[in-house]
Amino acid sequence: MNDEIVNNRRYVRRSLKSRITVVTGASAEHVGTLVDVSEEGFGITCYQPCTPEAVYSLALMHLPDEHDGQRLAHLEAKCIWCRRISAAHYVSGFAVQTISDPVRHLLDTLLQGHD
Repeated sequence: MNDEIVNNRRYVRRSLKSRITVVTGASAEHVGTLVDVSEEGFGITCYQPCTPEAVYSLALMHLPDEHDGQRLAHLEAKCIWCRRISAAHYVSGFAVQTISDPVRHLLDTLLQGHD
């Protein structure tokens, strides 16, 4: 299976091999699991629907070991869409709004397939 998903999108998305958990930035409450990344955003699977047009303060945790030894990476992202995929799961697409250099480096590393 090709790990690059194009589907008429502006940017190529790369599916991830490693498990990266997405949590709220403030309380570290579980939001979902990162499933793919692109140059400008990412997709997650989650148990609760995310609200399209809402901006979320998030953190990525359980980062790959080779990412500077950090376990959390904080960013703000806007939910672009949310779709139910089963009785208990949703998938949501996010556009990155505010990002630090270390998080940009992480997403670039994941996009290049080094996860």
